[in-house]
Amino acid sequence: MVAIVISGIPFGMGGEILHVEVDVGKGLPSFSVVGLPAAAVQEARARVRPALVNGGFDFPPRRITVNLSPADIRKEGTHLDLPIAVGILAAAREDLPMALKDIALVGELSLDGQLKPVEGILSLAAGLREKGIAKILLPEENAAQAALVEGLECYPAKNLTQAVHFLMGRCRISPLAGEGKEKERFRAPAFDFSMINGQKEAIRLLTIAAAGFHSFLLTGPPGSGKSLLIRCLPSILPDLTFSQQQEVGNLYSLAGMSREREPFSKRPPFRSPHHTCSATALVGGGARPRPGEVSLAHRGVLFLDEAPEFQRSAIEALRQPVEEGRVTIAREKATLTFPCRFLLAAARNPCPCGMLGQPGDVCRCTASQIRRYRERLSRAITDRIDLFLDVDTDRRAFLLPAEKEKEQEEKRIRSADLRVLVEEARGRQKERYKREGLYNGFLMPEEVEAFCRPEPGARDLLLQAAKTFSMSGRAIHRLMKVARTIADLQGRELTEEAHVAEALQYRERRQEE
Repeated sequence: MVAIVISGIPFGMGGEILHVEVDVGKGLPSFSVVGLPAAAVQEARARVRPALVNGGFDFPPRRITVNLSPADIRKEGTHLDLPIAVGILAAAREDLPMALKDIALVGELSLDGQLKPVEGILSLAAGLREKGIAKILLPEENAAQAALVEGLECYPAKNLTQAVHFLMGRCRISPLAGEGKEKERFRAPAFDFSMINGQKEAIRLLTIAAAGFHSFLLTGPPGSGKSLLIRCLPSILPDLTFSQQQEVGNLYSLAGMSREREPFSKRPPFRSPHHTCSATALVGGGARPRPGEVSLAHRGVLFLDEAPEFQRSAIEALRQPVEEGRVTIAREKATLTFPCRFLLAAARNPCPCGMLGQPGDVCRCTASQIRRYRERLSRAITDRIDLFLDVDTDRRAFLLPAEKEKEQEEKRIRSADLRVLVEEARGRQKERYKREGLYNGFLMPEEVEAFCRPEPGARDLLLQAAKTFSMSGRAIHRLMKVARTIADLQGRELTEEAHVAEALQYRERRQEE
């Protein structure tokens, strides 16, 4: 007798429906799994047998063949343990009626028959729902997350015995109906701009970057506050919309990192990989393609501290993600594309020792060492960065006389005030472009020409700057996008001369290096 059980595995940004076909026939006792199973799926044979026995069921001493259809897709992970076990029971006993036609089964089995959570359940559940599956039976630990998918009924089971009895109609499991939303616990930002003394120019640059999603690079000596400034950036970023929350949640689920971030969290992600990470870890990939740091930072911030210390291959791999907002990973059996619209925040020292140009400090780096250090960020990468700023150590801010401390406290910039400005600027961009998630920093060349045209005086200044500094076409467009964001922060409909002048302050000064 043949039994067919519906299941699925995560695939790309969604899920792939599988049919687990189980045949229990005559012949010498054996247990084989076909249909391109990976090692973890092959090992299901060793888990399913004791799980059935310890769950109070008989394991049929017959010839068991499991086919995972479609057979041309490689199956990985432990998602198929439960459907294989249920399929064996359904195929071995004719007196065991089960409702298997309209429900998907997913879950890993322990040797004692307990159901254990699997990775990528949110993206898998969303993919199954898109393909018409309305019910899913899965481990308890995965149920709450899968129930976030709207229109999907999730039946949580503790163990194999409960799952089988539910399918036989012997017990009831209350479904968790997907509502597409979840209450998030409020967490105050760990870093706030009110913690910073001085550095008004740097805070202004970060405000522009947040408002228009512009990538930026801060250069300064150790202790100048580069890292602290960038870690304060999330405190002025607006909350994600529901569709953006779904995108980010799917990526973290697919990467098996749901525990690091609440599903459908409103706060934009902030990723800060160590400089020893590989190109694969940064952009994604592997034998089983998974999202990398660029995709985990989708709709948020990717912070590269000490950017020149990253592997050259890892830095160069950022070209396509920064430019196109997506990364395509090609493997022998599949080509997957993951979104990665992130705000690139990078920091570096002015030289290998970090003391170049600092009063009272002696830099012992040679000119060739300084040149090689800065060339670790290639022209191709810096051409994709919108804002540049040299950050100096303001020692006076830490040595204020007692009578001036109160005055300095009153002058401090607070993230709450800046966040209002950023939200208003982004609101103007949403109204202008009529597209959610499209900001000035993401505009294509034809969109720059259509939406960022400057006033006559601003245009003359732009042409003069392009001629004086020998700016490329990409650099001119980058300057126009930054000026457009500055205008949005001030609530102006047109890009004015003052906006272009301020944008020029944040260009890369190659002739001075």
